[in-house]
Amino acid sequence: MFTPLGDKILLRPKSQPRESIEGGIVVPVSQAQDRDVAVVVSIGPDVPADEVWPGAVVVVQRGTHGTPMTGRGVEMRLVSYGDLLAVIE
Repeated sequence: MFTPLGDKILLRPKSQPRESIEGGIVVPVSQAQDRDVAVVVSIGPDVPADEVWPGAVVVVQRGTHGTPMTGRGVEMRLVSYGDLLAVIE
């Protein structure tokens, strides 16, 4: 499991049950809505700089495909990771 800084991740829609995400549902970036995409901008002090594991706290910023991230970062916890995107809550 490898999530470098700057990696695009998918925010879990509130309408999607957490169980389905933990069961392995992964949505490709190309199918995600822009408002659901974020980018990792920092990770917790107890996590190696090149890895983010489930349960780790990451700071993300929302943004759209191909545009710079704007605004302040939001701290969220990683709950699972798929082949294409991390899923956080």
